[in-house]
Amino acid sequence: MKIILITIFLAVNVAVFAVNEIVQIGNTEGKGSIFSPGQVIEGPDTNIYVYDFKDSYIKVFSPGGEFLRNMAGPGEGPGLIKRPDMVHFGFTREKYLYFTEFFGGHRWISLLKPDGSFLEAVNPGLTQSFYGIQEAFVINDGTYLIEFSFPGSVKKKGNYFLQSSLQTIYHMGAKGNIISKIKGSEIFSRISYLPRGADIAIPYAPFTFWAPFGKDAILFTDGLDNALWVINLSGNIVCQIETELPEVPVITDKDIRQWCIDYKSRRTQTQRDKEWYRKFGKVIEEYKDPVYKKKPYIEFLNVTGEGNIFISSTMEQGTTKKNFWILNSKGKILVHTLLDIYGLDIFPHYIFIIKNDADGDISVFYFKRCGDEISDFKALVERLKKNNAAMGK
Repeated sequence: MKIILITIFLAVNVAVFAVNEIVQIGNTEGKGSIFSPGQVIEGPDTNIYVYDFKDSYIKVFSPGGEFLRNMAGPGEGPGLIKRPDMVHFGFTREKYLYFTEFFGGHRWISLLKPDGSFLEAVNPGLTQSFYGIQEAFVINDGTYLIEFSFPGSVKKKGNYFLQSSLQTIYHMGAKGNIISKIKGSEIFSRISYLPRGADIAIPYAPFTFWAPFGKDAILFTDGLDNALWVINLSGNIVCQIETELPEVPVITDKDIRQWCIDYKSRRTQTQRDKEWYRKFGKVIEEYKDPVYKKKPYIEFLNVTGEGNIFISSTMEQGTTKKNFWILNSKGKILVHTLLDIYGLDIFPHYIFIIKNDADGDISVFYFKRCGDEISDFKALVERLKKNNAAMGK
């Protein structure tokens, strides 16, 4: 499950931006409150758009951090959100906001006018009857790049079953017609005693990450090595980018044993949990030969406005810190840092970040940009270090 969480660092004083300052937004009571932020992006109007899956609203804030309005919201009808925890959104060339939902949500793409009113629903022209939309991007010609997820196959192995998911990236027309299949992946990520249901996520399963790259390609990785792939919209591999990212570590027997111990500890806290574990959860003790032999560490990938590649890692073991890298288009590391934040992304006018505290509360901030991506990113890192030092961290 790709969940994109971003914290925003805002540099402003009412209508005047304070350079190199980090300011929180959505920390007020009422409609502008942010409880469980998901995706955070800059809109074509330079306003800040935050999806809050606590109440299913996309919340709009001005460049000064003032709450402006809500968009979408919970509901069954067009323009409303049926599945709150898995939403992805962006903007079309005409500056309409679009959003998608995952399994259990609406299977169309909803388009909203700038004021939040419903414009239209785009139904993908797929023959499959059951799917979820993982994420979608609108590219320069107004067409979509969309990742669909489908139920996968079931593979029996010894006393248990492995279950897969199919993740396929398509090039889709503005009205939903499928133009081409770009990339398909089948990933075995669940284990169970039953062929379907009562399944548990296996550890270190890979996941696909991708982003539009240039005018007519995507950048793709499944995280199983440190190379990135450039694939054109017809599905042909253009090139492989050998990066300076660390080598992907190998899974050890100790890793699998520790995962099993930790999972059992979490799922046997109550008598009810113990009964569930005895009936279904005990299957994890059968999982001794991992499907995949390496531990993917990439958690987020994006291509920035300046054509750089932005990547973040999973948390370093035993810490709450993550690695953040900016690479050029050849794979050379331009900047690397280790930060105690949940997520971060770079947009033309802001660097957005999501940070969680010791109580698990997640806050959104933004950092106002004033230069190129590398200098702004370094300025942000320095400000974060100063803030942490001031708080005694």
